[in-house]
Amino acid sequence: MMYTDDDDFKAFEYDGGEKKGKYDDDTANFSVAEELKESGGFCKYEQRGCTDIPFLIVFWIGMGAMLFLGVDGLMKGNPAKLLAPLDGDDMFCGVSPGYEEYGQLFIPLKGANLLKLFESAVCVKECPKKDVASVCKVKANQTECPTPAYESADVYGVGFCLPKTVEGLP
Repeated sequence: MMYTDDDDFKAFEYDGGEKKGKYDDDTANFSVAEELKESGGFCKYEQRGCTDIPFLIVFWIGMGAMLFLGVDGLMKGNPAKLLAPLDGDDMFCGVSPGYEEYGQLFIPLKGANLLKLFESAVCVKECPKKDVASVCKVKANQTECPTPAYESADVYGVGFCLPKTVEGLP
């Protein structure tokens, strides 16, 4: 027997004119099952138990609880409040009693204090136009609706009046 190269996996052994791979004898006699039986194995199948069934029971109990809470929340709650904008008096635009007609939120930026920006927010019937007084639900600390110095629109359809352009912004 002679190997052409000891470090080459594909080196061939010439034994009576027959070509053999360098590791053919080792791989032909190798068996994982027999090795495990002889050594006691690193993974004995008879000692393993099924953990999927107990986990599946816990999973379905959790899913049932989530379904119950979701249905209960929809039946007893008001899902419209999740996305409704909130004005400076903490009233939901378009949802709170007396605010049903005022579904948009307008935040006047003219002379606004950035720390108290949302305190000046008001619910309006539609987004106000430039230099035109808006029709709004007057808040407790307000006497009139704000007049914006810029054109606004509900750009994303979520109830917030945003400036259309940067012109006229403070």
